[in-house]
Amino acid sequence: LQKAEFNGISFSGGDPFLVYDRLLEWLSYFKGNFPDFYYWVYTSGIEVTVDKMQELVAGGMNEIRFNIAATGYLNDQVWNRIKAAGGIFPYVSVEIPSIAKDFRLVEKALERLNACGVKFLNLHDLILSNDDAEPENENCSSFILNKTIPVRYDSTSADNTSRIIDLVKQHNYGFSVNHSQAYSYIGYI
Repeated sequence: LQKAEFNGISFSGGDPFLVYDRLLEWLSYFKGNFPDFYYWVYTSGIEVTVDKMQELVAGGMNEIRFNIAATGYLNDQVWNRIKAAGGIFPYVSVEIPSIAKDFRLVEKALERLNACGVKFLNLHDLILSNDDAEPENENCSSFILNKTIPVRYDSTSADNTSRIIDLVKQHNYGFSVNHSQAYSYIGYI
């Protein structure tokens, strides 16, 4: 890391809050060695508490990103934690795969996002595993990652993301939407 041109570190998993003691230990280690980096953590929100969020911010964590898809988009327990995070973290984001069949659930969640102080909605194309769809599926597209790894993704994700962006604009919600396209990861790990 000292020789690379990185300026941020993310903690993901699974859910880092399931091994919270290790999350704190790694944050402390990296913050001590790279004090100017930007730090963020991904979570489903299930294991998050106000005390843990306060402790992470005090330790140097800049952002928390919730995957509301992991809990069905409308889990009240998770939404209460997202709302609490808005008063603790400098940046609160929701990051989910853009799944066309879940459009109506996301539509219901957008108003909650706006009310909770979320700064960003990050939508990424749905990467497919070998068990998710047959290769000849009409919604399946592919690209080569790092010149060697074939990756398949649901090509309806981009259209779904456009529909969500249109809704956000239509309602003039106060958060930004970022679209991470599957094929834009070519050359990255």
